Amino acid sequence: MKLKTLTIICIGLVMCACVNEADQLIEDYGIFINNVEAEYEDYSDKEWAEALSEYENFKVYPEENNIELSQRQMDRMDEYTSRFKKIQMKRDPLNHVLDIIMN
Repeated sequence: MKLKTLTIICIGLVMCACVNEADQLIEDYGIFINNVEAEYEDYSDKEWAEALSEYENFKVYPEENNIELSQRQMDRMDEYTSRFKKIQMKRDPLNHVLDIIMN
């Protein structure tokens, strides 16, 4: 009986950990996007390069770490990615002329 209870608790903790990791990723990505939106105009070239690197890390993190995202979570990731692309266009419109024309 104790082993069965312990097994159920362990399975429950593992399942919670998986869900929490995906939720934490979404939350961290949102915080990152909010910070970049608020401060990108004041970024030096080095700070902008760091922001771009962190953005790329957020985009590939779920796949590289085998994190399963729900449809809602994928939609949220897409929303954040879209917001970051808009920031890129605002920060450097000359290098994103085609993006601006197409949107």
